[in-house]
Amino acid sequence: MNKNLLLKIIIYSLIIASLATIYFFGFVFLKKESQSVADREASINNQISQIEQSIDDKKQAEAVVKMSNDINAHFLKSSGVPKFLSDLESIGGRTGSIVSINSVDESETELTLGITANGSYQSIYRTLVELENIPYWSNISNMSLSFSHNNTEVVDFKKKPSLESSWSLVLKLIVKSYSK
Repeated sequence: MNKNLLLKIIIYSLIIASLATIYFFGFVFLKKESQSVADREASINNQISQIEQSIDDKKQAEAVVKMSNDINAHFLKSSGVPKFLSDLESIGGRTGSIVSINSVDESETELTLGITANGSYQSIYRTLVELENIPYWSNISNMSLSFSHNNTEVVDFKKKPSLESSWSLVLKLIVKSYSK
């Protein structure tokens, strides 16, 4: 019986030793696999961060380009002056006045225009509002507003002007957001 007991103890010891060995090497293998998985996860996270950064960089670059285009849209280019001048003269058609451009002086950074408008007080006022709201950085200077009446009678400003009365607006428009 001692032999059976001894044999059982040896078999159990071998089983325990082999299980311990398998358990130990299993942990070493799992640790290596776990480290490998962690390394792959870190690599993937790093690639994701780089992709997100490049997407952010691309969005920022697109935003800068859009802002640049928006800013450039508010600068009158020398190539756009003829259309700009005809647009200014067409203001008269919208407001009921007669708008004419008397002079054009051009420098590197400014475009100076001498403008005259004739018509009723309301049309002159609307013309002035339109000129103040052009989409460029500009100043209106040397402005004069005058009233004339075709008759020789004394003008009563309390009365409504007749059809024969005419207002005249003369001004200098300086477009400061200009580039040649």
